[in-house]
Amino acid sequence: MKCREGLVIKHQKQKELLKTIDQVNRLLRRISINNSHHGRSTYRLLSIIDELKVIDTRELAERLDIRPSSLNERLAQLESGNLIQRYRDESDQRSFNVELSSLGKEHLSKLILDQKRFEQSLEEILDDDKTVILIELLRKLVEGLRPLTEQNDHHDHKRKHHHR
Repeated sequence: MKCREGLVIKHQKQKELLKTIDQVNRLLRRISINNSHHGRSTYRLLSIIDELKVIDTRELAERLDIRPSSLNERLAQLESGNLIQRYRDESDQRSFNVELSSLGKEHLSKLILDQKRFEQSLEEILDDDKTVILIELLRKLVEGLRPLTEQNDHHDHKRKHHHR
């Protein structure tokens, strides 16, 4: 009987963990939407492009840890907003390079200010010690979840090719 109660409590803790992660994700998205129509993911993307000045889309997808198809959708949105410019790599016609437009640089400056304000808010919520602990826990979670996403990607790939 005690074993079953232990499993129920463990299951409840896991459900509470997932619920809390979902709440944090929703709040982070809402903060991003309120502060900027593009949000934190655009800040990261534009920051990487700005840092390197010109970057190949494959390398950019790797750095962002996203699928190339997802990146291309995102880049199309940014390109239509005149924030970036994409063009074929002259030395490798299969590749595309990306760089910031002048409007993209202006937009990134605004996002940098938003990011600094957000970081200050986080400092008010969590002290340094708690921040370090949370980073360690989240990294452990990422390391544990990454193989699961790779399995899903593999199954999705097999399913798509099976139905062709």
